[in-house]
Amino acid sequence: MYMKCCLNVLSSSIAVIIMQNNMMKRDDKMKPTAMLAEMKHNTALEKGRYRVRVGMATCGISAGADVVHDAFVSSVKDAGLDNVDIIPTGCVGRCDLEPMAEVTRGNEPPVLYILLDKDKVRKIVDEHLSKGQVVEDYTA
Repeated sequence: MYMKCCLNVLSSSIAVIIMQNNMMKRDDKMKPTAMLAEMKHNTALEKGRYRVRVGMATCGISAGADVVHDAFVSSVKDAGLDNVDIIPTGCVGRCDLEPMAEVTRGNEPPVLYILLDKDKVRKIVDEHLSKGQVVEDYTA
């Protein structure tokens, strides 16, 4: 029952994100996996945009993910970056590594940053999101 509930929430979240970003036409019969595939396809087309997904499930929030999320938002704003989307996401499956964030851009491989705090976020924004240099010390 819990798994089914999580999948329903995830499916609904994906549909909302897609429709809010006008990435595709609304199709009430489209399955969540097809929606996700469409979203990934459209994201890949925007090669210059970064997507920062911050794990915001209960375990992440209890480890400080809300502070990390807010730090990403403020640091990106302070840096004047307009090519970054900060997206809260659900369970990532590794509670022991929270708070964590995944950074993607176009078809580049994703980078998973773990055990984050405000200072690490500032460095990630300054190095990775501003200059394109992965901060290897904070990766999984």
